[in-house]
Amino acid sequence: PELVRFNAPFKPIHELNHKQWFQDTLTDPTKRFFIIENTQTIVGTIQLFDIDMVHKNAEISIRIARPDDRGKGTGSQAVALLADHAFKDMG
Repeated sequence: PELVRFNAPFKPIHELNHKQWFQDTLTDPTKRFFIIENTQTIVGTIQLFDIDMVHKNAEISIRIARPDDRGKGTGSQAVALLADHAFKDMG
């Protein structure tokens, strides 16, 4: 709940609904979703969403799950890598 408190009111989501959301995210051309790993451990997620290829813009969202993994530069590195991918690979 503390990770999504600024998104919308928190409510539990059924596992099937979450799996459907994830599948929809993977096939939606207006989204790119990535897992952030640090030495083989998943520490968070980062995504581009509302991608508009006509106007060449998008929004970014990043989450580093555990407080112990924050403040170590992992998020900054993920943002730099995603920006590089967006500009160089996606145009």
